[in-house]
Amino acid sequence: MEYFASVELSDLGRKRKNNEDACLRIPEKGVYCIADGMGGQAGGDLASEAITTALQETFAQAGPDDDRTFAGRIGLFRKAINQASKWMKNFADEKVLGQMGSTVVALVIDPRNPARAVGLHAGDSRLYRYRKGELKLLTSDHSAGAAIAAKLGRDIDSIPAKYQNELLRCVGSGESVELEKTPVDVSSGDLFLICSDGLTRMLPDNAIARILQREGQDSIGTVAQALIDGANEAGGRDNVSVVLVKVGDISGLPPVMDSEEEEEIVTDSPAGEAFTPPTHTAGTPDTDGPDQGHTPPTDDHTPDLTPDAVQPGIRPPSVAADREKAGTGRGVKIATGVVAALIVTAGAAGWLIFKSAGSPLSATVSAATPAASPGTNPEPKPETPIAVDAGKTKAIPAKEEPNFQLVFRPAAEAKAVPAESRDIVNAPEAPRATPAQTMASTPAQAVAQPPVAVVAAVASEAAAPKPTDAAQQANRATELLDLEEARQAFDAGDYDAVARLSGDHPGDEAFSALVKSSLAEQAALSHAAELFQSGDYSFTDRFWLEPYAHKPPFTRLLNAALSEYTKLNVLKTAKMENNWQSVLNQLADPRAAGLSGKPPFHALLLWANDQKEADHLEGAFETMLVSFGVKSPGNAYIKDPAARKARRINTPIVAAARNAYLGIVDQLESAFRKAGRLDEDSRSKYIAQLRDAINQHD
Repeated sequence: MEYFASVELSDLGRKRKNNEDACLRIPEKGVYCIADGMGGQAGGDLASEAITTALQETFAQAGPDDDRTFAGRIGLFRKAINQASKWMKNFADEKVLGQMGSTVVALVIDPRNPARAVGLHAGDSRLYRYRKGELKLLTSDHSAGAAIAAKLGRDIDSIPAKYQNELLRCVGSGESVELEKTPVDVSSGDLFLICSDGLTRMLPDNAIARILQREGQDSIGTVAQALIDGANEAGGRDNVSVVLVKVGDISGLPPVMDSEEEEEIVTDSPAGEAFTPPTHTAGTPDTDGPDQGHTPPTDDHTPDLTPDAVQPGIRPPSVAADREKAGTGRGVKIATGVVAALIVTAGAAGWLIFKSAGSPLSATVSAATPAASPGTNPEPKPETPIAVDAGKTKAIPAKEEPNFQLVFRPAAEAKAVPAESRDIVNAPEAPRATPAQTMASTPAQAVAQPPVAVVAAVASEAAAPKPTDAAQQANRATELLDLEEARQAFDAGDYDAVARLSGDHPGDEAFSALVKSSLAEQAALSHAAELFQSGDYSFTDRFWLEPYAHKPPFTRLLNAALSEYTKLNVLKTAKMENNWQSVLNQLADPRAAGLSGKPPFHALLLWANDQKEADHLEGAFETMLVSFGVKSPGNAYIKDPAARKARRINTPIVAAARNAYLGIVDQLESAFRKAGRLDEDSRSKYIAQLRDAINQHD
């Protein structure tokens, strides 16, 4: 607590009647949190309060050792959030409230190493770090808008607001929630900002950074209030909450690592990157309930063995020792117990695979299997049949445990070994027996011979290439390669390649299924393309949610549609402002080539041309009103400079001239009607008066 100062503020904003945000600080536990509830007055405030209450009670009731380690502290946080999520789900179902939930974002400090922390969040509330004049966003929004922006490589502000308000993850959507975990490094002087979207929707990041700069001169309480005021001055459309955490001088504090857990030092990762929780000493999960996306911790340093799992004659070596001996960085899990052998042939090599039931036993490729310890007296086991050839079996006494080293060697390389040898790796070579020789052996001989050698000999011979199988093997290899290439083409949206490759393998079920899926996606793409060509962009509303939306042809179409849709909205805005010049100029831009042929753009083009013609005829209309005495030159209705200088016609007009003037009036009436101006500014009335004046003029 002496190295971290913090403050919290929450404000109603200027538009809302209820504050659905909740803040929480537990400095003695290194936990700082904000929750932004959803569900209106019926449940939003209850949802956020459920989170803070669950956290307070969980950490208050925790034992002294429960948050002694970093993993333990994170586990308590997850446990509390899952309890709150389950309560929200049950409460909403019971009260028939519909959707009830809350975002959550928190900063959790390592109790033994203040130089590291972790961000935990679900939803679009955010965690920032301000360091040396630079503001960095540490979390990624779990919203549809953020997902679309990331997928399309666009700025989130260009995505329609309705998607930005749609959360893809939140507390309360189920009985448990997956919290995204972001590792954070902490340095002296850092300032962490935890906030609800009521701040980030009102203020851009650069404006937030400018306010945080004041921290050098003002207290963090003053800075927090400045953030609240800035959001309200920008409109205050939502509740706004902030928690600021200021880091003191921690440069002289040595990190204390948990030796039992051997947690590695973590550094910042890109926002949104998943982080695997550290393992626990006892190998127990972080929470009492399910935690989606959270892998229950295991101990990677010792095999998961119980005394009953260790079989006579097999001593589980330590993984570290095995890795040192074998020169490999990975242990392999093999199950022990009742053993059955399955021979699988592929190409020219056969592999021996043991299936069993029992506790997992950690072993490695080259670790030798030691003989049974002196004095070991295992209980007798029933004889277990091992498949040898064409459904025939030989009884193998259970005491003849197979050497598991052979599992990892091609059967073609496996050698028969003397019965007294237990170490196949170091055993001298022995002649390989054929299946006929093996089957001709007496039961006593079969018992004397190690079962692994018997099965290995059969596997080796079964795996040997046969002339009659050569063509089949080549065809199968080609088929598998084509199938993999077809799947890659399908994933890339190259449907022509899928059809071409599938055509070489008619009747194959795997290719047929791939073609069926390909045709379905092609139909969806074709339908969307037709809508796009007609200027109907409604398909973009849910298009991005489809499983194929990430594929190149769909992404290109969606990008083009969103770009045109944005342009269309800009032109519609210009029309609302009666700015026909802007519409014509934008449609004349070479970058908009082809748009005027699409119905919505063509309609705007016609409108702009009609307005242009009407504007040009406006002066002629006012001039005729003055010339035939309907209006005087000084009347306020006359705005055209040329019309103000016009003079009334006092001389008689011949019939031909009268008809010409009446034709001009008809043209004016038609142009004003097309432009939608005929019923504006009394034009229809003045046109009628103008006709009468022309007809009565002598």
